[in-house]
Amino acid sequence: MKFEDVPVRPVMRYTLCECGGRLVQVESAPVLLSFPAQYLHQCALCGRQQSLRGVSPALVYEVA
Repeated sequence: MKFEDVPVRPVMRYTLCECGGRLVQVESAPVLLSFPAQYLHQCALCGRQQSLRGVSPALVYEVA
């Protein structure tokens, strides 16, 4: 078996609102303990709030 180093770069992936703005997690908001947990997010453009099952922004790695 051969292992190769694959160059990757860290990328912040945002969930988008209906208006096209980025949804960012509200740090001070309580987490809804459903399964999976839901986190309150707010749109950076229109200010609309909604609960998401994941955290936005999320750190992911893409091949460079």
